[in-house]
Amino acid sequence: MSKTIRALLIGAALMTVVAAVVKTVDEAAHGASTSRLSKVTVHEDAFWNYDFTTNLVRASKVDWPIALVFFGNATVNKVKGILGNEYDRTGSRMYARLNDGIKWRWDTDKGRKTTACPGLPTQPWWARHYRVYADGDDRLYNASWGFYVIGSTHYDVRECAASGKQFGWSELSEDWITYRWNVNGYWVQNDWTGFANPEPFRVEGTHVWDSNGRASRLHAP
Repeated sequence: MSKTIRALLIGAALMTVVAAVVKTVDEAAHGASTSRLSKVTVHEDAFWNYDFTTNLVRASKVDWPIALVFFGNATVNKVKGILGNEYDRTGSRMYARLNDGIKWRWDTDKGRKTTACPGLPTQPWWARHYRVYADGDDRLYNASWGFYVIGSTHYDVRECAASGKQFGWSELSEDWITYRWNVNGYWVQNDWTGFANPEPFRVEGTHVWDSNGRASRLHAP
């Protein structure tokens, strides 16, 4: 084989790899789409009812429904501490848009998950994954909920495998969070109130929607 042909073949192979990587990054950046994006207001506070893949409020760039409210005396770090024995790995960054009665802000969180890279030969094929959001002091406040943070949750399936990647099943993942919180000794009300974000089961690319639109509340001491 001549050096020229060999170089062309290597170049073509590299372009194929680069194209696959760009496609994966592009899909992640665009996120999924919903027809149910709206604001939730509680007293002077407000937040959007989904988190986002970028710091833009776009119905075509949503990640998952907001389905968790940790209230009472909650902070982002306290929630992660209570769930830390099981959710001890870090995920990828997403964004939430919220207003603690003063002005709109973006918060970002990589969240915590149960498996670092599901789908690798040495890893389980799935991970439970949640993210929690607040403003600059790690918590929000209103008269009804006290100090609180909001969150989303889902499963990552075969995330690091060569094929078969899927993400979703938020309802099942929410149920596990509430179960684990209760097992750890704290009060929970599953499917407490609606945030106008039900997502009946459907598959959108690698995004598997499945949420009843009712958020759970979990008391933090």
